[in-house]
Amino acid sequence: MSQVNEPSNRYKHMEIKLGEMIQLNWTTAQGEHSLVSDKGIKMTAETADENFASRLVYQPQESTLFNFTTLDNQHVIKNREWAEVTVIRPYCEGVDENGKTYSVYMDLQTPNENRFPEQPYPALLFIHGGGWNSGSYAELYRFIDVAKAHGYVAISIDYRLNQPNSAGSWPAQIQDAKCAVRWLRENADTYQIDSDRIGVVGHSAGAHLALLLGLTHAATNPQIAEEIDTFKDAGSFSGVDDGVQAVVSIGGVTNLAKAYAYLGSDIMQTAAKSGIKTLAGNRAPTTIDDPDYEILNPRHFINRENSQLPFLFIAGSKDSVAKTSQSCETKNALEHYRSADDKVDVLEYPDATHFDFIAVRKTSDSVNPLDDFAASITSAISGAYVDQTIYDVFQFLDFHLKGNQQAINYSVAPLEHCMED
Repeated sequence: MSQVNEPSNRYKHMEIKLGEMIQLNWTTAQGEHSLVSDKGIKMTAETADENFASRLVYQPQESTLFNFTTLDNQHVIKNREWAEVTVIRPYCEGVDENGKTYSVYMDLQTPNENRFPEQPYPALLFIHGGGWNSGSYAELYRFIDVAKAHGYVAISIDYRLNQPNSAGSWPAQIQDAKCAVRWLRENADTYQIDSDRIGVVGHSAGAHLALLLGLTHAATNPQIAEEIDTFKDAGSFSGVDDGVQAVVSIGGVTNLAKAYAYLGSDIMQTAAKSGIKTLAGNRAPTTIDDPDYEILNPRHFINRENSQLPFLFIAGSKDSVAKTSQSCETKNALEHYRSADDKVDVLEYPDATHFDFIAVRKTSDSVNPLDDFAASITSAISGAYVDQTIYDVFQFLDFHLKGNQQAINYSVAPLEHCMED
């Protein structure tokens, strides 16, 4: 029997992907490895595959996390040997527009019951960016780890990507995000989740989806209600409530036609521009008020009822992809329906660029590398403001979802004068 080990000074990560087939990825000093079985696995079940493994046992609550047998040896991976263990499981399944079955996956983390004995827990949904056509749940791994440590049940999701010849044409992205909220409610008893305390946090394109989650729960306007219906009940858990109770937008693009107009020609802006155009059916906007683009904007769905939700916007003064004015436009539209003393906060970090808010696993070390677009701009993802972002996000969430009685104390003062373009 051998143990899959690596030196302590090397990045450590293991990923277990559950579904109709199971995939185990791990990193050693010799490189990246993968083991696949096509007969599926359950949480404590065994499975077999004549080509790869004669036995796979997953024991998530034990010190021995995973046993598997290959053709040449038997292996044991113990939880304590790994800095990070990620279990990826499907949260939503359905049939796409071409009649093919699809599954989308998530990383689930739960609080330590000894440290947080008071149940049920609030829950958080994290949505990655990537221009709606790229990216990975792993982009927000720092956030989900902190969420667990703060006593939240937390999931970071993948969603169908808007790529050519895929099942990810709009509105697949928001449909999957809504399905993730339904998964949380459907599994509330299993994971001790308080269904009345669910928040969503998104970065970039994920922030756009997070805002739409908060603003497309219901509508009294018949035309808006009909548009919202196209977002709902695709995939699993049809009929389960998909509403959320708090929303955080980090570097969010909220007016797509305006963003398309100001985006330039560097690699990040070009990729963002392409993502926007593809989302809108591969058509550039004719004006900043293009009606085909307007129905993609979160502001389009704001009404008196949903505008009362807690919202937080985080922006960077040097973010060339999602200018602060994007957050300001949605903030001002929300405040139109709120009392004068019920402000929506926009935090602007001086000198922060679009990818300073997050920390991404580097492609050379990760067993779950980001796609070509994200890999090409890895050098821009410094994570310079990730600790500050996490601090402010949980100041907001702990107050609104955990009943923290202390006043919110952000790292920077909210903007007093939030200017639109």
